[in-house]
Order: sequence, then structure tokens, then C-alpha cells
Amino acid sequence: MTDAAVAANGADSPRFIVTRPLSFGNLRLIAAGWMSLHPGVYVGLAILVAALFAASTRWLTRNIGRSSR
Repeated sequence: MTDAAVAANGADSPRFIVTRPLSFGNLRLIAAGWMSLHPGVYVGLAILVAALFAASTRWLTRNIGRSSR
């Protein structure tokens, strides 16, 4: 038997290599990959979007909803 070893070298500077032309699907995958590396930003954006939906729903129901006229 021979002894086999696997050597791993870390990346000095990660960079993107363009393999497909720029498209919406490609940008979506890049954004999803970035958000998976930064979960705090993802949670903050989710809370911000939820708060904006709540504020806009409240405004719409108060100003455009049923009125007692």
C-alpha cells in the first residue's frame, strides 16, 4: 500500500471568473451566494422588507381602505 496525502491550499485572493454572459439569473445566483456568506445582512434585509410591507399595508388600509362615508 502507498500512503496518499491530500494537500489543500487556501485562495490568496478570490475572484470571479466569467463563464456565462451577464443575465438576471446569473446576478440572482451571485446575490444568493453573497447573502449566504453574510447571514447578518440577509436577516437585516429581511426585517427591513417586512417592516416596509407592514408600513405600506397600514398606510393603504388607513388611506384607501373602507371609509365611513
